[in-house]
Amino acid sequence: MKAAIVVLILGSSCVPCAVMAGGTLDADEVFATIKQRVEIAEVLASSLEFRCTAFADTVLGSAAVPALGGARIGPYTLWARRRGSKGVWTLQVTVETRARWQDASGTEVPEDKFPMATAVKEQLEGVKIKVCKEVCDAQAEDKPCQISASN
Repeated sequence: MKAAIVVLILGSSCVPCAVMAGGTLDADEVFATIKQRVEIAEVLASSLEFRCTAFADTVLGSAAVPALGGARIGPYTLWARRRGSKGVWTLQVTVETRARWQDASGTEVPEDKFPMATAVKEQLEGVKIKVCKEVCDAQAEDKPCQISASN
């Protein structure tokens, strides 16, 4: 009986999770969001090299948000290393964002009504850098992306 209660609690609190999952995207797409804060973009681009592939925690499912099925939203994960270093990616960079849902007229849609949205804009909330105890991403290619802080 205890297991059934736990399943019901998890099932009822995670309805959006059932229709959303993570996915990959190009690192420069994530960096476009980071550029909302020029000073952060400049520090990151001048001191780090980034793997070309990033990860979005959420890919919107068509069942959840019909007009935005397949769209990716943060938080995002990038893998990086100190600029000029060789070898593995030793840093995990998490880009925190806040989704702003909009309808067809550009009016903001309340978060509890996000399935009716036809557009989503993301606002940069912050960037966290974590040193990995081991290799951050064993699948990573050695050659970094060319990422610029300017548009």
